Amino acid sequence: HPDSMQNFEMKDLLLASGSDQIILKNGNPYANKMQGCSNSFTPEILVGFEDRLLALGMTGHLDADPVKRGDLYHLETADLRSKLVSQADAVVIVPHTESRSLDAIRTIQPHGIEIYNFHANIDPKIRVDSLHVPPFKNIPGFLTFLVDPYGELNPDFAFLNFLEMHSAYFQTWNSLISGGLRVSGFGGSDSHENVFPQFASDGERLDSHRRVMRIMSNHLLVTNVDADEAKQAIRTGQGWTVFEGLGSPVGMDFYASFGNTTVGVGQTGTLGGASATITVKVPVLYSESPQGGESPIIRLTLKQVLTEGKDKVVATAEGKDIQYQTSTPGAYRAEVEIVPKHLRDFLGTFSSQADKEFTWIITNHLYLDP
Repeated sequence: HPDSMQNFEMKDLLLASGSDQIILKNGNPYANKMQGCSNSFTPEILVGFEDRLLALGMTGHLDADPVKRGDLYHLETADLRSKLVSQADAVVIVPHTESRSLDAIRTIQPHGIEIYNFHANIDPKIRVDSLHVPPFKNIPGFLTFLVDPYGELNPDFAFLNFLEMHSAYFQTWNSLISGGLRVSGFGGSDSHENVFPQFASDGERLDSHRRVMRIMSNHLLVTNVDADEAKQAIRTGQGWTVFEGLGSPVGMDFYASFGNTTVGVGQTGTLGGASATITVKVPVLYSESPQGGESPIIRLTLKQVLTEGKDKVVATAEGKDIQYQTSTPGAYRAEVEIVPKHLRDFLGTFSSQADKEFTWIITNHLYLDP
């Protein structure tokens, strides 16, 4: 949040220590390649903030005066969006879109919006005021993980008690897309350790950063593991949101082909009177994802965005790829549902959740122009 970062300079906000490698941009601290992980992966962190706007990958502050920049970061204006982009090379996203008007989002012209938010999913007040759903639905099951005297439950799977998609996000997203704003959609973990301070049976907060950050992630399509490429993929919607707690997918793909042209997610193709074949590849579980004795059921859905916040299902498939032929221009996205039977062995008294269908992957759109 701005109050937590406005008084610190970029080099301090990168949290570098030990043998960490600071990456410079235009001579200024920009990213931190963190060393010391137990495997070969090297995390790279950049600076940003969350307030009424979400700024990702900033190259510097907007003002040398901490008070002035703090005042700026609390705003929700097109001017702030412009300054973040032009002066700090930031990616600008509108968080908590369940509480934002379409007019406000259109005015800001963000690169992306949240289509899922962990905090909003469980906060009783947000659920009632913005999502218009019962405030405490499934919370009792979630809190069962606090009363587990024999340590029989794995609290990392507590999220299955509340994980659900809400139509408000998709009505907003559909409306923006159909109105011509090609805005990317992202899942937000909103991890601040400010929801459930109580400790679960594993001795860790129910809302610990480690636990919450494992629930979902945003997969980006890049050719190099590079911060600038990642930011560009976010700007253009080249990727998808994955509810990683259900398992990590391998082999997911989504594209349209016509003639010698292939259009990937986040990209645009011109039909020119021809028809296109839209392909959605069925993903499988990564070999190191938790897997018991059963196999999951995986279902694919292809949707076309309509007007006035609506979309329609144009193709489905279970356990196999979608290949849908169309000559209809528009914006299309893929969604993947999963019945996580592979998790039954890890769910204890909540084993029946392995028979429920959950959203696993939501892609951004690909666009077919006339």
